[in-house]
Amino acid sequence: MMSRQNNNNLSFVKQSAIFLIAFAARFIYLLPQIPAKTYTGSDTRLYLDIAQNILQGNGFAAGQTPTAFVSPLYPLYLSFCLAVFGENILWASVLQCVFSSLTSVLIALTATRLFDKNVGMIAGMIAALYYELILWNSSQLLTEPLYTFFLASAVYAVVCAVTTENRKILCFSLAGVAFGLAGLVRPLGLPIAVSVTVFLLTIFLLTRQTHWKYALLILLCCVLTMLPWGVRNHYTMNRFTLLSLEGGHVFWLGNNPEYDRFEHPDFTKWGGYTLMFNNFPEEVKGKTEVEADQIFSQTAWQHIFAHPFDFVVRGFHKTWNMWRPAFSGSSWKNLLVSWTIYPMLLLLSLSGIWLSLRKRLVTAQTVAAGVLVLVFLTNLLIHFTITGEMRFRVPLWTVLIPFAALTVSVIISKSKSFVLTRQN
Repeated sequence: MMSRQNNNNLSFVKQSAIFLIAFAARFIYLLPQIPAKTYTGSDTRLYLDIAQNILQGNGFAAGQTPTAFVSPLYPLYLSFCLAVFGENILWASVLQCVFSSLTSVLIALTATRLFDKNVGMIAGMIAALYYELILWNSSQLLTEPLYTFFLASAVYAVVCAVTTENRKILCFSLAGVAFGLAGLVRPLGLPIAVSVTVFLLTIFLLTRQTHWKYALLILLCCVLTMLPWGVRNHYTMNRFTLLSLEGGHVFWLGNNPEYDRFEHPDFTKWGGYTLMFNNFPEEVKGKTEVEADQIFSQTAWQHIFAHPFDFVVRGFHKTWNMWRPAFSGSSWKNLLVSWTIYPMLLLLSLSGIWLSLRKRLVTAQTVAAGVLVLVFLTNLLIHFTITGEMRFRVPLWTVLIPFAALTVSVIISKSKSFVLTRQN
């Protein structure tokens, strides 16, 4: 039997406790930033510009021009917040605290399904209090909060689908919808859905599972969820695409002669993704978004083929840039936290992956754990290819924290056994 029902569920009281602790931590972090009206960097200004255009009846547009440069769901979220709460964008951050707190609960439920309720509770508390999930998923008006929430929802739905005997069609379908919603926040949702679908389809066929067709529901429902965006782009931008038109630009930013290997405070000297420098290919000037996207992609591929060794070397630099503990020029307090808590959690996560997959038996739990590892590895490969930045790792804690919680649970269990042995 590959799948079995896990009746070791996390109680509603414990789920509520995780949510309340997570929300309190995020709201407390948000309070000192209220006078500044939260983060308003260049990405945020673009999202707000599109949100204002939506409210004014101008459609999904930047300035006066229809756009598909970014995915639609986050600007739509901001337009909803502006319509309901008015011009004070602080309320958008408060609502993000809610989404992030729900993410903590989903991480706890995922860990419970994979292992047991003790591991689930540990995972929920780690997610509720881990500083990166608080920092990036509360005050800053960026795509991380929504994307992380939908990714956590998709992962939990897949784990439920694999580990339960009942409602498989519903769970696989909901996973696809959640991946689609994640893809409408950040394009990565679609390739991750493809990766998970191929993985499960392969496992089910190799183990001769009669429900192998259910895995296809993930990709089908993901595409159907994103389809309205693709149709809109076809009629508005004259190009059918389920993704945003930022992809070529981002791909080029990570693969061009001036790419910055490491973040440097002197951006004017070093360039790179963080700077978003404007030294674009000459062919891009005066082109439409669709044309520019194609030119950026072609130019990036040409650079990769011309310098394959540099591509590999820079890939490792991008990976380091994504997973290094702290930003350049961080305060001593930030460095202290970043070089202690973060490496510890990462090591606990990697240890948990080994603990959960060391038995080579193909069970429902090992397959479900494999899905989490696959999501992690797919992201590593994508960012190795395009760009790497620290905030891009934030959503991946949804698949790493359950493994960290498993390691903590094993350590606690062995410590108790050691104490009892010594006492006897």
